This record gives sequence, C-alpha cells and structure tokens, in this order.
Amino acid sequence: MNSPVGKIISIRQGRATVAVERTAACPRCAAGKGCGAGLLSGSTRPAMLEISLSPHLRLSEGDEVRLTLEPSHLLRASLLVYGLPLAGIVLMLVAGWLISRPLSDPEAVAYAIAGLTAGLLAGRWQLNRRDCLKQFVPKIAGSAVDTP
Repeated sequence: MNSPVGKIISIRQGRATVAVERTAACPRCAAGKGCGAGLLSGSTRPAMLEISLSPHLRLSEGDEVRLTLEPSHLLRASLLVYGLPLAGIVLMLVAGWLISRPLSDPEAVAYAIAGLTAGLLAGRWQLNRRDCLKQFVPKIAGSAVDTP
C-alpha cells in the first residue's frame, strides 16, 4: 500500500491541518479495485486531518507530506469495521441454529441481520471512544519531496 500524500494547510501549536485528496489516498480505490470504502464516504472533497507534528520535522504551510499509519492500527481498524459485523452474523446464526434447528431461510436471514446490526453497533461503540480514535490518526512520516 502506498503512503498517501497530503498538503499542510496550516500549523498551530504543534499541530498541522493536512488536506488529503480522497481519490489519491488509495490507488486501488481510484482504479475501482479497492475495498469500496471510498464509495461509502460519498465525498470527493479533500479530507482534512489534524495531526501532531514531531519537533524534529522542519515543515511549513504548503509543504506536501507523506502520511503513515502503523500496520497494527490498520489491522485493528479492519477488525472493528469488518470483523465485528462478520462475527456478529456467525454468532447469531449459530445461536439461532442452537435455539431452533433447522433454520428456515427467513429465520436465518433474520438472525443474520440481527448479528450484523449487533456487530455494527459494537464497532461503532468502540470507535466512538475517544482513546480508540486517537490511534487511527495517521502520522506525518516526512516531506513528500524526500521520497525516492
């Protein structure tokens, strides 16, 4: 995965406001071969991110920068967004099967929808916790001009 490039719009008190073009953030999504998350955002405007600046970086307004996200944080975000709903579906279908065997198709669909809803709500609840969202904010890796 390529690191997205953003442009520093402003710098205040050790924090930079960085504009990232949504289509440029993921080349696979731009080519229509990605996960489809870009379709769900419904916006073509640049994403505005508030990112803490490291003191060793010498950056100013207008500079283009590379952004990174730790792989473990990316994995955790994927598990929250995709894993919890999938786990909810599976668990509810197993519970439904244990309660009333065999399941008819309408019952299976109802259990699956209930599990999907529970998984989505659990993921949303987890993401709404302030300390959870802090780890999913990208960091500035350096100037985009320094990229080989």
